[in-house]
This record gives sequence, C-alpha cells and structure tokens, in this order.
Amino acid sequence: MRMLFKAYDGDPSQTDRYDKFSFQIDTIDLRQPSEFLKLGDMIPNTKFKLVKFTFKEAYNEKLKEKVDVSELEIVNTVTGKTATLTSNKVVDVSK
Repeated sequence: MRMLFKAYDGDPSQTDRYDKFSFQIDTIDLRQPSEFLKLGDMIPNTKFKLVKFTFKEAYNEKLKEKVDVSELEIVNTVTGKTATLTSNKVVDVSK
C-alpha cells in the first residue's frame, strides 16, 4: 500500500508541540480522500497509526534553497512494524 505525507499545519520551527498539528495523508491505493490526522490517530481503512513527527530540512542544490524533508513515523498496529513517511514522497508501507 502506497501513502503520501503531503502537508502539516503549524510552524515546526516555532514549537515542538507536534501533538497539536494535523497531518495530511493520502492513501493512494485505497482511492479515498486525503485525511487530516493527529498523532495517535489511525489512518482510516488501514492498520496504521501515526506515531511520531520529526521536522527536517535539507538544502536543495537545484533550487538553491532549503526544502522540507520532515518525517512522519507510522506503525502497523497488527505487526508492530514501523514505516517512515517523508514529506511529499510516495512510500510503499507494505514492504
């Protein structure tokens, strides 16, 4: 199953209270609308729960600016296996 961590609300450079943020998740293969979830929420119609957010930035040489490469950790509540979704990158969480 492929997922895309598209966005979050709030300014992570101003706070570490990520539990107040909402995270936009697309479950690409399920063909359902984007979900706006908080840490601890289950991703609907999956076995995955949002566990941890880590704010990260990296310098992009082509753009000559910093880009968001934040990570959202999710856990399969059945197997206990974790997966990391990186901002704006499609990730296959079934592997």
